[in-house]
Amino acid sequence: MRAGAHRCAGVWQVMAAEDCRLDGQRCYSERPCAVQRSVYWPPCVPGSEWQTALMYAAEANAADMCKVLVAAEAGPVRKDGKTALILAAMADARDAALVLAACEKEAGQRDTNGFTALMGAVQHRNTDLARLLLRREAGVQKNDGTAAIHIAVFLEDAALVKMLCPYEKELQLADGRTAHMIAAALNNPALHAVFEEPKRKRARSRAQGSTRGR
Repeated sequence: MRAGAHRCAGVWQVMAAEDCRLDGQRCYSERPCAVQRSVYWPPCVPGSEWQTALMYAAEANAADMCKVLVAAEAGPVRKDGKTALILAAMADARDAALVLAACEKEAGQRDTNGFTALMGAVQHRNTDLARLLLRREAGVQKNDGTAAIHIAVFLEDAALVKMLCPYEKELQLADGRTAHMIAAALNNPALHAVFEEPKRKRARSRAQGSTRGR
């Protein structure tokens, strides 16, 4: 049996299929299969540590295995609400995350704390992944009000702030601070320029309109 075909399997190891009898998500083996012993022990009973093979592949950045598994295993969540895509983003598993971000069942999810794959992408300054997830995940806030743009501002990453600004610039933390307010406190010229750019554009547009009207 090819690795990953069994729910108890790790994503890159061959297993002794004759030792396993699968019922739903649990392996009812009289003795655990080789992969189950070496990769996941105790048996894979759904719960806080339960993971699908796709989740293992995602965290390991096994992009090719993710391509094999995604059609059958996209969508399930752990007890803490994390999906394979969120796990990949948190682990900075970039190749796997890009594969999963293209899947409708994976993108747009949040864990029990409100954390998203977009937030994970921003934490690791993964611009490519963040751009792919904007349409589905921009505007989402954690339970404490944190949005992806707040993370980008704290990292003082002007490029990511600029990307997120059209979607999240008005979002507030629990204490009422917006990303612009945080940026002002950091006194970072690059961040200041990002937030001032819309004002400059409006001023230029008004000036050009006034000139044409003469």
